Parts: sequence; structure tokens; C-alpha cells
Amino acid sequence: MPQDPTQTQQELAGLVRAIQRDVLEMIRNGQIPVDVKDFAELHDHCDANCLGGLCIEKNFDALIAKYGGRDHNEGMPQGMLDLVNGAQNAVNLWIQGSGHTVLAKLPPQAKRQIQGTLSNDEVSSDQEIVDFWVKGCGIAPEAADMAILFRDKHLTEPLYEFFTYQDINTQPAT
Repeated sequence: MPQDPTQTQQELAGLVRAIQRDVLEMIRNGQIPVDVKDFAELHDHCDANCLGGLCIEKNFDALIAKYGGRDHNEGMPQGMLDLVNGAQNAVNLWIQGSGHTVLAKLPPQAKRQIQGTLSNDEVSSDQEIVDFWVKGCGIAPEAADMAILFRDKHLTEPLYEFFTYQDINTQPAT
């Protein structure tokens, strides 16, 4: 039975965001340098194939089962390989496009506005928050999206302390 293309795209998007979240968290913790240039370079600092929860046994086993079980050589099913490769390729493009540095490059006022919104006790959907940041505060959509990646995990931590790397702070203005 063929995979539902809508479900497959949603699963791919979810895995991409999970890998992005892990990359940003590892940059924040100093495990990965902020000047990393592509996905392949992540392997110098971590097991990049485990990003996005892929090495968590229950996640891995669920994907194996969903995509038809192990093949005759005990390898991953092709559908799972396609999903993982697609997600890693998307993250590679994101890194090459400096998507992982968007939050670090925000001006202080934008960081304060994002932090103020995240610290607010009002319950809003992610889309409402992104719309407010983009339309109400003039924050770039890609920066709003990256901030949302951390909404659940870092509600109380100041965003301006999120990335404090000298190489970002000393980059010439463009």
C-alpha cells in the first residue's frame, strides 16, 4: 500500500524541524560551532545521523515498522532511508543558507520583543505568535520560525543570551 503523500510530507517537515531544533540546541551549548557550513561538517562534532531523535530506540523502531520492517540484510527500509535522506538534505540547505544563525543576527530590539512575547502568560498558537512578530514587530519570518522552534523549551530564558558567540557579535554589518 503506497504512503499517503500528505502524511509523508508532514512527517518529513516534522523530522526537519526536529533536526533543526537539535542543531540549534547543540550550537547554543557549544557542541557545534556557529560557523558550521553544511550537514556533513556536523559529523565532526556529533553523530549527525542521530539528530532529530533518530537514535532513540522507540523512534527508530517505529519508523522501521512503519516503512515495512528491516530488509533481508537487516538494513533500513527504503522508505525510511528516503525520509531520513530528505530531511538531512533539507537541513543541509538550511545550514548552507545560514538559517542556523538567524536568531544570533537579530537586532537587540527584536530579541527583546520575542522574549517579551515568549514570557507572556497568554496562550497563543504558534501561528498567532509568528503573525504578531512578523506583522506587528517587523521581525523577519525566518527569525520568527526559528524562535518558535524554542518556544516550548526555553520560555523563561532570555533570547538575547541564547547565542552569545563572539564571531556573530563581531561580524561586519551588511
